[in-house]
Amino acid sequence: AVVSTQSTGKEKGKKAKNEELAKVAATDKTTVEEKKTSAVATVPKDAVVLSRTMRVWQSVKNGALHYYDGSRLLAIEVRISARLTKKIFAGTTLTRRERRQLSRTLGDLFRLVPLAVFVLIPFMELLLPVALYLFPNM
Repeated sequence: AVVSTQSTGKEKGKKAKNEELAKVAATDKTTVEEKKTSAVATVPKDAVVLSRTMRVWQSVKNGALHYYDGSRLLAIEVRISARLTKKIFAGTTLTRRERRQLSRTLGDLFRLVPLAVFVLIPFMELLLPVALYLFPNM
């Protein structure tokens, strides 16, 4: 059986790090163990808080972008549906695709109106579970 004497990249990295710490320890008159513990203690506590605030800010930004995009798409669909409604009143028939677009947009608007009531009236969100129980598809 042949045994390989080559070390892996991870072992080489550890060995190089330990050698570097030994050189620094020799010049600073400190031990290698003291250097290892002091290196861990130099991380500022603000770095953890900063990353947490950045994550919160990123999620707020993503949520705002989501609502902005949704509102913009709803406005575009309402404009298209208004044209389709004019087309109906002019006496032309709608294609299957146009009918589905119109019914989807009207459904979105009918779902949006009760939600707007809950958002605009103060403390009305406390009754939201009751409304969802009475109207489950809202």
